[in-house]
Amino acid sequence: GNKADAISIALALTIVSLVAAIQEYRSEKALEKLADLVPHTCTVVRDGRAHDHFPAVDLVVGDLVVLSTGDRVPADIRLIDGVEVSVDESSLTGENSPVNKTGMALSLLTSSSGGGHPIPLTEQTNIVFMGTLVVSGRGRGLVVAVGERTEFGKVAKELKEVEERKSPLQIKIDELGRLLAYASS
Repeated sequence: GNKADAISIALALTIVSLVAAIQEYRSEKALEKLADLVPHTCTVVRDGRAHDHFPAVDLVVGDLVVLSTGDRVPADIRLIDGVEVSVDESSLTGENSPVNKTGMALSLLTSSSGGGHPIPLTEQTNIVFMGTLVVSGRGRGLVVAVGERTEFGKVAKELKEVEERKSPLQIKIDELGRLLAYASS
Protein backbone atom coordinates (compact mmCIF):
# COMPACT_ATOMS: atom_id res chain seq x y z
CA GLY A 1 0.00 0.00 0.00
CA ASN A 2 2.99 2.36 -0.08
CA LYS A 3 2.43 3.77 -3.53
CA ALA A 4 4.59 6.87 -2.89
CA ASP A 5 7.63 4.70 -2.00
CA ALA A 6 7.08 2.43 -4.99
CA ILE A 7 6.80 5.39 -7.34
CA SER A 8 9.93 7.08 -5.94
CA ILE A 9 11.97 3.86 -6.20
CA ALA A 10 10.74 3.21 -9.75
CA LEU A 11 11.57 6.81 -10.69
CA ALA A 12 15.09 6.54 -9.24
CA LEU A 13 15.71 3.24 -11.04
CA THR A 14 14.43 4.72 -14.30
CA ILE A 15 16.74 7.73 -14.00
CA VAL A 16 19.78 5.56 -13.21
CA SER A 17 19.04 3.21 -16.11
CA LEU A 18 18.45 6.08 -18.51
CA VAL A 19 21.71 7.84 -17.59
CA ALA A 20 23.68 4.59 -17.94
CA ALA A 21 22.11 3.82 -21.32
CA ILE A 22 22.85 7.31 -22.65
CA GLN A 23 26.49 7.16 -21.55
CA GLU A 24 26.94 3.70 -23.04
CA TYR A 25 25.44 4.87 -26.33
CA ARG A 26 27.73 7.92 -26.45
CA SER A 27 30.86 5.88 -25.75
CA GLU A 28 29.93 3.36 -28.47
CA LYS A 29 29.42 6.19 -30.97
CA ALA A 30 32.79 7.71 -30.02
CA LEU A 31 34.54 4.36 -30.60
CA GLU A 32 32.78 3.97 -33.96
CA LYS A 33 34.01 7.42 -35.01
CA LEU A 34 37.56 6.47 -34.04
CA ALA A 35 37.29 3.30 -36.12
CA ASP A 36 36.02 5.31 -39.10
CA LEU A 37 39.18 7.43 -39.04
CA VAL A 38 41.31 4.40 -39.86
CA PRO A 39 41.08 3.37 -43.51
CA HIS A 40 40.28 -0.21 -44.40
CA THR A 41 42.24 -0.35 -47.66
CA CYS A 42 45.12 1.45 -49.35
CA THR A 43 47.49 1.20 -52.32
CA VAL A 44 50.77 -0.56 -51.50
CA VAL A 45 53.76 -1.47 -53.65
CA ARG A 46 55.14 -4.94 -52.94
CA ASP A 47 57.46 -7.01 -55.11
CA GLY A 48 57.53 -4.17 -57.65
CA ARG A 49 53.76 -4.26 -58.21
CA ALA A 50 51.09 -1.87 -57.00
CA HIS A 51 48.25 -3.54 -55.09
CA ASP A 52 45.04 -1.48 -54.98
CA HIS A 53 42.50 -2.10 -52.22
CA PHE A 54 45.17 -3.72 -50.05
CA PRO A 55 43.84 -4.34 -46.50
CA ALA A 56 45.36 -1.70 -44.21
CA VAL A 57 45.52 -4.19 -41.34
CA ASP A 58 48.03 -6.26 -43.37
CA LEU A 59 50.54 -3.42 -43.66
CA VAL A 60 53.94 -3.96 -42.08
CA VAL A 61 56.79 -1.60 -41.27
CA GLY A 62 58.76 -1.00 -44.46
CA ASP A 63 55.85 -1.28 -46.91
CA LEU A 64 55.77 1.37 -49.65
CA VAL A 65 52.38 3.10 -49.66
CA VAL A 66 51.04 5.35 -52.44
CA LEU A 67 48.92 8.27 -51.25
CA SER A 68 46.75 10.65 -53.26
CA THR A 69 44.09 13.31 -52.68
CA GLY A 70 41.16 11.99 -50.64
CA ASP A 71 43.02 9.04 -49.09
CA ARG A 72 42.93 8.31 -45.38
CA VAL A 73 46.45 7.55 -44.19
CA PRO A 74 46.54 3.85 -43.16
CA ALA A 75 49.64 3.98 -40.90
CA ASP A 76 52.36 6.38 -39.80
CA ILE A 77 54.30 6.89 -43.03
CA ARG A 78 57.64 8.62 -43.73
CA LEU A 79 57.26 10.38 -47.07
CA ILE A 80 60.07 9.70 -49.52
CA ASP A 81 58.66 11.84 -52.31
CA GLY A 82 55.57 13.84 -53.00
CA VAL A 83 53.99 16.56 -55.07
CA GLU A 84 52.29 19.31 -53.06
CA VAL A 85 51.13 16.90 -50.35
CA SER A 86 48.83 18.60 -47.86
CA VAL A 87 47.23 16.71 -44.96
CA ASP A 88 44.34 17.49 -42.61
CA GLU A 89 45.71 16.50 -39.17
CA SER A 90 42.81 17.93 -37.17
CA SER A 91 41.78 14.46 -35.93
CA LEU A 92 45.20 14.06 -34.28
CA THR A 93 46.68 17.47 -33.50
CA GLY A 94 43.64 19.74 -33.60
CA GLU A 95 45.20 21.90 -36.32
CA ASN A 96 42.32 23.46 -38.22
CA SER A 97 44.20 24.08 -41.48
CA PRO A 98 45.92 21.56 -43.76
CA VAL A 99 49.62 20.92 -43.14
CA ASN A 100 52.08 20.80 -46.05
CA LYS A 101 54.27 17.70 -46.05
CA THR A 102 57.60 17.05 -47.74
CA GLY A 103 59.92 14.12 -48.43
CA MET A 104 62.96 16.01 -47.11
CA ALA A 105 64.80 14.73 -44.04
CA LEU A 106 64.07 16.64 -40.85
CA SER A 107 67.77 17.33 -40.24
CA LEU A 108 67.67 19.52 -43.37
CA LEU A 109 64.65 21.39 -42.10
CA THR A 110 64.57 24.01 -39.38
CA SER A 111 63.06 22.93 -36.09
CA SER A 112 62.22 25.14 -33.12
CA SER A 113 62.64 22.22 -30.70
CA GLY A 114 66.44 22.25 -30.86
CA GLY A 115 68.79 19.29 -30.88
CA GLY A 116 68.37 16.20 -28.74
CA HIS A 117 64.69 16.72 -28.02
CA PRO A 118 61.82 14.80 -29.61
CA ILE A 119 60.32 16.77 -32.47
CA PRO A 120 56.67 17.74 -31.80
CA LEU A 121 54.04 16.16 -34.07
CA THR A 122 53.21 19.52 -35.59
CA GLU A 123 56.81 19.94 -36.78
CA GLN A 124 57.21 16.46 -38.28
CA THR A 125 56.69 17.64 -41.83
CA ASN A 126 58.00 14.46 -43.44
CA ILE A 127 55.62 12.09 -41.61
CA VAL A 128 51.93 11.56 -42.38
CA PHE A 129 50.03 10.07 -39.49
CA MET A 130 47.46 7.27 -39.45
CA GLY A 131 43.86 8.50 -39.49
CA THR A 132 44.66 11.83 -41.14
CA LEU A 133 43.32 12.83 -44.55
CA VAL A 134 45.31 13.76 -47.67
CA VAL A 135 43.55 16.91 -48.89
CA SER A 136 45.77 17.60 -51.89
CA GLY A 137 48.73 16.23 -53.79
CA ARG A 138 50.17 12.77 -54.09
CA GLY A 139 53.17 10.97 -52.70
CA ARG A 140 54.85 7.77 -51.68
CA GLY A 141 56.21 6.78 -48.31
CA LEU A 142 57.49 3.97 -46.15
CA VAL A 143 55.44 2.65 -43.24
CA VAL A 144 57.26 3.44 -39.99
CA ALA A 145 54.56 2.39 -37.49
CA VAL A 146 51.34 0.36 -37.50
CA GLY A 147 48.56 -0.35 -35.01
CA GLU A 148 49.11 0.76 -31.42
CA ARG A 149 52.61 2.02 -32.23
CA THR A 150 51.24 4.83 -34.41
CA GLU A 151 50.59 8.24 -32.87
CA PHE A 152 46.85 7.67 -33.35
CA GLY A 153 47.17 4.22 -31.75
CA LYS A 154 48.96 5.71 -28.74
CA VAL A 155 46.11 8.17 -28.23
CA ALA A 156 43.51 5.39 -28.51
CA LYS A 157 45.48 3.27 -26.03
CA GLU A 158 45.62 6.16 -23.55
CA LEU A 159 41.87 6.68 -23.90
CA LYS A 160 41.26 3.03 -23.01
CA GLU A 161 43.42 3.38 -19.89
CA VAL A 162 41.54 6.40 -18.53
CA GLU A 163 39.62 5.28 -15.50
CA GLU A 164 35.95 6.05 -15.56
CA ARG A 165 34.77 8.29 -12.78
CA LYS A 166 31.20 8.81 -11.85
CA SER A 167 29.67 12.15 -12.67
CA PRO A 168 28.18 14.24 -9.85
CA LEU A 169 24.73 13.29 -11.16
CA GLN A 170 25.57 9.58 -10.94
CA ILE A 171 26.86 10.01 -7.38
CA LYS A 172 23.68 11.83 -6.33
CA ILE A 173 21.51 9.18 -8.01
CA ASP A 174 23.42 6.43 -6.18
CA GLU A 175 22.94 8.27 -2.89
CA LEU A 176 19.23 8.69 -3.63
CA GLY A 177 18.95 4.98 -4.48
CA ARG A 178 20.63 3.99 -1.20
CA LEU A 179 18.43 6.41 0.76
CA LEU A 180 15.27 5.07 -0.91
CA ALA A 181 16.35 1.46 -0.31
CA TYR A 182 17.09 2.23 3.34
CA ALA A 183 13.80 4.09 3.79
CA SER A 184 11.74 1.39 2.13
CA SER A 185 13.34 -1.40 4.11
